[in-house]
Amino acid sequence: MLIEVEHWSGAGNRFVIVDKRQISINSQWNILVNSLCKRKNLPDAEGLLVLLEKNKNNSTCKYDFYNPDGSTGIMCGNGARCAVRHANLTDNVHLNDIELILNGCSYRAKLFDN
Repeated sequence: MLIEVEHWSGAGNRFVIVDKRQISINSQWNILVNSLCKRKNLPDAEGLLVLLEKNKNNSTCKYDFYNPDGSTGIMCGNGARCAVRHANLTDNVHLNDIELILNGCSYRAKLFDN
């Protein structure tokens, strides 16, 4: 199976982002995360962010975060930075007031132009 991934960097930490809306994988992420975080000729990624959904008013985005060993955590600050920017670029999520739901926990975020 081929999975399209994007490689992102947030404050020096590297992450892989997958848009689950584009593929039909349900609960296998904890098994796939290690192979997705390993990269040829590049440093390995610190985690996997899976975009689950965004709401209709473009102000909420929902991701799951996985560590390379398949475990999950409630919050990853640099991963959250990447998730908010990713949501902005891929889905035009509003800049001034964003709700980021990361592994089921809600956070408020703002994206600045600089």
